[in-house]
Amino acid sequence: MNSIEIKGMCARVGDFELRDINLSIPKGSIVGLIGKNGAGKTTLFKTLNGTYLKTSGNMQVNGLQYSNSEKDIRLNMAVVYDVVNYNPYAKVKLLKKIYKQSHPKFDADYFDQLIDRFNIDSKKS
Repeated sequence: MNSIEIKGMCARVGDFELRDINLSIPKGSIVGLIGKNGAGKTTLFKTLNGTYLKTSGNMQVNGLQYSNSEKDIRLNMAVVYDVVNYNPYAKVKLLKKIYKQSHPKFDADYFDQLIDRFNIDSKKS
């Protein structure tokens, strides 16, 4: 079984369009996507993780049809970008609230343990 299967996917972001993308990634594979700036690498991954919407085609992740199982798929997916987009001045309390609301499996107790373990002063930060 393929962990990711994309057939005929199209996505549009502003003036940029991905057209007729076909991709099969076997289960257990580690994959890097290489291409020129502006080729659509980030658009592909942001479409796969639900940040952008596809305009046509099919996507499956671990055998689940994306259109029927988006929430379940996103809970078990991670994408690492080359640039981290976060607010370095965000308070720990706010981050905890955001994570709790956006990740149904968020473990607040474990979060607190990590805050203590790394000596992060949650009152100041």
